[in-house]
Amino acid sequence: MNPELLGAAVARIREAGVITAVRVSPQNAQSLTPVLLQAGIDLLVIQGTIVSAERVASDGEPLNLKTFIAELDIPVVAGGVQDHRTALHLMRTGAAGVIVGYGSTQG
Repeated sequence: MNPELLGAAVARIREAGVITAVRVSPQNAQSLTPVLLQAGIDLLVIQGTIVSAERVASDGEPLNLKTFIAELDIPVVAGGVQDHRTALHLMRTGAAGVIVGYGSTQG
């Protein structure tokens, strides 16, 4: 995925006066969000198979959703959870909303 092309596409949509919400995976959130913010998104959705407020990865620093969300000036919806405990855990991150259930998590 080319972040610059994504940002340019979002910017064109915004220029048309459309409210924009963009979904990213927890794995891509840190790398794509700066470009998306610069493009002017209105809402960020972080969705994947989230089982915790901290995505643990062997390829770098984990994504701490609570810290990540607190640093953003736009609402964030987090999701991809299957049970109420995980949903409550994500609610405590400061997310504007939580998606319960699984849908497409590709990308």
